[in-house]
Amino acid sequence: MAEDLLEINVVIRDNPFGVRGSVHKNEDGSYTIFIDAHLNAEQQQEVYEHEVRHILNGDFDKYNCDKVECEAHMMFEVSSELCPVF
Repeated sequence: MAEDLLEINVVIRDNPFGVRGSVHKNEDGSYTIFIDAHLNAEQQQEVYEHEVRHILNGDFDKYNCDKVECEAHMMFEVSSELCPVF
């Protein structure tokens, strides 16, 4: 897989405010994915895959967060009301 070529660190922690996961681009070009420790294993895997899609899609170079999230969720067929076409 493409993520095998990237350096991705994963940290399982208590995320604040119900945030299931997030990803941070590090200064050395690697990435750190933070996943909420309160999720079960299946949910954690889903969050991991979601955050990897952000990395592979080059979302760190995009400026519209709403559009980025909608694109990341497209494979789950998000309704057009929740994710309007941009």
